[in-house]
Amino acid sequence: MTLLTDFLKNQIIDSHNWVNKLLNNISDEKWFVTPEIIMTNFAWQLGHLTLSQYYYTVVLLDGPNKDFAEKINMKKYSGLFANGQKRGELFSEITVDELKEKWDLMQNQTIKILDNLQDKDLNNEIFKLLKPHPFVKTKENSISWNVKHTMWHCGQIATLRRIIDKPLDYGM
Repeated sequence: MTLLTDFLKNQIIDSHNWVNKLLNNISDEKWFVTPEIIMTNFAWQLGHLTLSQYYYTVVLLDGPNKDFAEKINMKKYSGLFANGQKRGELFSEITVDELKEKWDLMQNQTIKILDNLQDKDLNNEIFKLLKPHPFVKTKENSISWNVKHTMWHCGQIATLRRIIDKPLDYGM
């Protein structure tokens, strides 16, 4: 039985859907606008989520995947999205279409990896790195933190959307 892995997978799918919903219908020219009040932009947010998801749902669950990392260009993503230092340079380094394409690839890879996990795997230790993660110790921790981290950024994206564009219509 994979009750917990199915639950975690559904949580990841839900968090992906929130990111996609929040970014839907944002015009390309607004993706790189960085208001002083929040000091972020849509491009940095999506690139950062793609990078962090690679770390939490590929590397920590299965170990580095060189072929997939090259497909996303994780070296480039690390330089641009690990922290917010390069958010002002993104316009000349990456396109909105590329960001969306890599996010879609990352979502598909994550689901593929989660499809191969079973509940009994969740207590297994994460892939060992030279510098241990400060609080993620098991595969379950890694997946759970990925969901929380993604939703945290959804809050930032929603705030940014409200400032630059218009609030998301939740249909209520």
